[in-house]
Amino acid sequence: MDYKQVAKRMNDEIDRLSNLPDDLIHKILSFVGIKRAIELSALSSRWRYIWTSMPHLNFFFKDFYTSNFVTHLVSRRNNLIEVFSIKLCFDECSSKVFVEQVLKYAFSHNVQQLDIIWFDGGSIESPLSLIRSESLTHLSMIRKCFTGRGYCVEDVQGSFNVVNVVAPQLKNLTIDNGPEKYQYLISAPRLVSLLYKGHHCLDLSTDGISLLEKVDLCVCGGIASAYKIVCLFQHLRSVKYLTLNLEILELLSSSVELILINRPPFANLKSLHIYPVEELSEVRNDVEMSSEVKNYLLENSPSATFTMVSRECANLKNLTLKSCKVIGLNGLNIRHPLLSNLTVEDVQGSFNVVNVVAPQLKNLTIDNGPEKYQYLISAPRLVSLLYKGHHCLDLSTDGISLLEKVDLCVCGGIASAYKIVCLFQHLRSVKYLTLNLEILELLSSSVELILINRPPFANLKSLHIYPVEELSEVRNDVEMSSEVKNYLLENSPSATFTMVSREESRVRKDTKLAQNQMASLQLMLEHEKTKMENQITQVENLLQIGERMTHVNRCWEGLSDRIEQGKQKTDDIIAQLRNIKKLMTKLPASKRAEMEPCFSSLAHSFLLSESHPNAIVSNPVAQL
Repeated sequence: MDYKQVAKRMNDEIDRLSNLPDDLIHKILSFVGIKRAIELSALSSRWRYIWTSMPHLNFFFKDFYTSNFVTHLVSRRNNLIEVFSIKLCFDECSSKVFVEQVLKYAFSHNVQQLDIIWFDGGSIESPLSLIRSESLTHLSMIRKCFTGRGYCVEDVQGSFNVVNVVAPQLKNLTIDNGPEKYQYLISAPRLVSLLYKGHHCLDLSTDGISLLEKVDLCVCGGIASAYKIVCLFQHLRSVKYLTLNLEILELLSSSVELILINRPPFANLKSLHIYPVEELSEVRNDVEMSSEVKNYLLENSPSATFTMVSRECANLKNLTLKSCKVIGLNGLNIRHPLLSNLTVEDVQGSFNVVNVVAPQLKNLTIDNGPEKYQYLISAPRLVSLLYKGHHCLDLSTDGISLLEKVDLCVCGGIASAYKIVCLFQHLRSVKYLTLNLEILELLSSSVELILINRPPFANLKSLHIYPVEELSEVRNDVEMSSEVKNYLLENSPSATFTMVSREESRVRKDTKLAQNQMASLQLMLEHEKTKMENQITQVENLLQIGERMTHVNRCWEGLSDRIEQGKQKTDDIIAQLRNIKKLMTKLPASKRAEMEPCFSSLAHSFLLSESHPNAIVSNPVAQL
């Protein structure tokens, strides 16, 4: 091979970046500002112009303050490709023309997702007072203050009072005002989700948001008005899932006469969740939530589930519900913003649904036993799921794409193959999967079902199978079919596959039991040996110092009782040795050979102790 060939091969290896698909390169570049993305085009020959087709653009104020850069960008970008998302960050030094130019370009290229963050150190003339788009489905507007030492939310002023949003396709709207107070004129007939955070109540005016289902309001800072909140609720009548911070309810509780003269606003509520923002040490006014406020919110939605996190549980991260009975609830609701680990074990009640809303949840363990519940899980950061029950896990989620580790144990003879196939569709992202053998046998009895469904797992690194039932407990003699194995592994050919048979499981179980019994017997023999030696030493010491015979005789009082106890102890030890020997005869020859030295040592120690010249029991050698 000559030099040119070697050089060519090295260049090919170095330029592996060029082999990445466009979608993946776009994804990588979306995490940096557009200016940095253009600079990175020098990394690879194929990256040189790929920034011109990026569907995700990120404009950050530290990169530029004028509109010249945007003008150059627009002229060079492939304008036949629409813009899916834009993130725009600017401060008071950014020119108004620059911001307007970015927004105009976004709206003219049918942007669907727009995230706007503006940093203030003084007054600003903002073009955000008018946002008009026919394509926008997600809008986020967050205002922060930058002081040079960090971010704060004090003394920030703007030059506009009204934000006008016209977006007929808008579905999700997020607003974080901090201490600022604006009026929002919203024309978004398809709006489904609204999240608001600020010191003032949201001042909202709409031309109809009847499709709005999910609202999360956080109003805190001590400057909100109870009257404004009551007025806001009138705009949110259609909402089904409502989340409020506890301080809102405490504010309403201080103005009970106001809610008594207003009609309850919510007729469609399915869920009302309350959580605190301020800690106990920060509470300025000692006002508890009144029953009138709760009735005001729930009177027209009597079947809605109500959950509230107290300030004492505000930082809860680990929760275990074990052997609980829930009475008087239509559903079990577990909601907490910081919950990280959740275990639900042997929880009973008249409810059919368990609703878990925990944005920080990483580990979930469920042990239902014979009970059957539906689990509605909203946990986007869930990494590990462990489930055990007689029925298949009935799961519904809004996305668990980070889920990596799953351990499913479904046994009891009442599970459905169809339910298991449906469950697998929710677990597509899993990398490490553990299933009990009975699940695969159930699927093997319905091969036609898996043949019409696509293999679900494309990211598997490990698949482990183990049995729960012993051979004597198996009711249906169905072996795992090759079709089931292919169904699980077809899209993950490099995954490691391990399976423990029922015979291997029995051997492991008997081995562990024999080892535990030998360890227990070893401790017992050592204890008896020490006890016997102490008794013998006590008598010998009395004889050596010439104690009177009356004192010596006391040591032999109850001798017959001790002899009987010794015989009983000997019989117990012999029974344990026989049981261990019986277990060992069931093990493979290799396992017996490993354990034989330990067993022989135990038997030898026992025989030595029983042949002691001062032992007070009969010789048990023949019995063993």
